[in-house]
Order: sequence, then C-alpha cells, then structure tokens
Amino acid sequence: MTDTDSLAKKLWNFIKGRLSWHEIQAMVDEDFKIILVGKEDKVKALAKKITGNEEFQWDEGGKLSPIFLPLEAGSREKAVDSQAIVFLLDLWQVEKEDIKSHKEWLPRRISASWIFEGKHDVMRKEIVRGWFEELTLPEPVFIEEVEREEGKTFAPYIVSLSPNLQMAMAKNFPPLREEVASRLIKTTSKQNLIIALASSMPANIPVIGIIFGIFSVTGETAVLTANQVKLCLQLAAIFGRKLTFFDRMAEILPLAGGAFGWRSIAREIGGLIPGVGLVVKPTIAYSATYLTGKIACWFYEKGDKLSASEKRKIYDEAKREAKKLIDDITEKWKRKDQTR
Repeated sequence: MTDTDSLAKKLWNFIKGRLSWHEIQAMVDEDFKIILVGKEDKVKALAKKITGNEEFQWDEGGKLSPIFLPLEAGSREKAVDSQAIVFLLDLWQVEKEDIKSHKEWLPRRISASWIFEGKHDVMRKEIVRGWFEELTLPEPVFIEEVEREEGKTFAPYIVSLSPNLQMAMAKNFPPLREEVASRLIKTTSKQNLIIALASSMPANIPVIGIIFGIFSVTGETAVLTANQVKLCLQLAAIFGRKLTFFDRMAEILPLAGGAFGWRSIAREIGGLIPGVGLVVKPTIAYSATYLTGKIACWFYEKGDKLSASEKRKIYDEAKREAKKLIDDITEKWKRKDQTR
C-alpha cells in the first residue's frame, strides 16, 4: 500500500468516525422564526428582500412573522418563541423614549437588530448612536430606503442574530447565502490555519500538546482535509443540495484528493529552511481551504467552475489574509506564554 493510499484510508476512516452527515442536514432543516417589527408596508418590503421573493405573503407559522407598529397589547407574547427580532424604524420620527420602550418590550434572551430608514444625515445618525450607547444597545444600522437595497445588504445583521441557525436561514432565504457561505469558509480556513500553525510551533507552546494528541490518531493531513470535506458538505446543504452520499462525495472527493499534493509540498518546503514551515504550512492550509470553499460555493450556486485566473486571484488574496492571521495568532500565543 502506498503512502497516498494509506493517507486516503486514514482520511476516510476519520470522516466516517467524526463527520455526521445527519448533523449537517439537521442544521439546515432546523426550524426558526424571525420577527420583523415596523410599519406594515415597510416590514413587508423588508420580508421580500430577505426572502428574495417579490410575491412574498405572510404565512401563519412561517419563518418570517410581522409585528406592526404601534406595538399592541399581546404583541410581546407573539415574539417570545422567536429566535431573532429585527426592528425597522423611521430615522426621523423615532425618539429616545420610543427606543427605550422597544427595548423594554423586547423578550429576554432574544437578540435584536435595529435598522433605521431615512435619508442619511450625519448629525441625526450620531444622535441616534448616542441613544443606543446610553441604552446599552448594539450598533444600529442606517439605510436610506428598504426598497432600493439588495437583500444581501441585510444579511450580516440577520445572520449574526442567531449564528447557530445561520445554515437554516441560508437554505430558506437565498439572499443570505453569500454571507453565510463566506462565514463558513473563513471559519474553516482559520481552523485549518491554526492546526497547521500549531504543528509547526515548538512543543512548549500552550495547547500544542492537545493538538498533537489529535494528530497522533488522525494525522495532520486527515484533519485538515476532513475539515474541507465538512465545509463542502455545509455549502452544498445551504444551497439546497441533499446530502446523499454518492452524489456529494462524487463532487467533493476530487477536491479532497487534490489536497494531498499541496500539503506534501508544504511539508517539503517547510523542511528546507528552519522557521519557514511556521509560515508556509499554515498559509497554504488557510489559502487552499479558502479556495476549496470558494470553488464549492461557486459550483453549488452557479453550477459552473471557476477559471484558472479567478482561482489564482482568490488564492493570492487568501495568502495575504493568512499571513496577517498568523502574525496576530503567534503574537497572542507569545503574550500568553510570557504571562505564565
């Protein structure tokens, strides 16, 4: 059996033992409810942007539900079983007492995003921001007109309200997919960077021993590539693809198989010059994972492949981002080690 065959077998065993297809499917199928609070015509316009459906109609028990202003008795009970609330308010008509009242109305343990609509005025925006600081509320969002905004404009403010539901939100609301896909890709790329960086650091750095314990069972390459496989499955799921074994693995395995080569190159390069591996391995781990995610995202969204020039551009941009992350992470590890 060749080294590549042995590594492939190790990877496959790792995927079977650690990666739950059913868990990923359950995450995209999870039920949720987002409450939109505002004037009737405005929240209806916002709902169309979030869903990407110009024919959107409110559905009793649906994933989007409205509460119209002014708030009425009993409206709070309607919101207590929701996972997130979005306030859409008029920038020029709202007052501090209105915001305070809305805050008091807000059910506990439910995150809210505050969006203000109205022609931008620096002074007015600063006044509203001052109210939010006094009331210890999160940074408000300012837009000029809901109808003129693209759905993806609102994605960061909705997805961040309930990160555990981001995949379910993305599957159900196409305008949110780009944001969620970007978050999944960056998170997995950073995880792989940290794993590769840890394996290149001296053994006396804190937490390294734990990570080496993982490597001894699975092998570094198996962990990194399994993370890529998981990322591709997550992206397939949010774009509405069923996680059937043969269909998805036929798409993903070529990506995973290609990972063996660049990681081997990284190890060889890193072994040539003392200290080089500290930068090379994690840079490639991040960049290749990021590129893999982008390729998968493009394929599941467009049904097409990225060109060679597009791949190179994405990879080069990821390399620059990786080097910044490496500097930040190693600096934090050094500071933590010095305080021990």
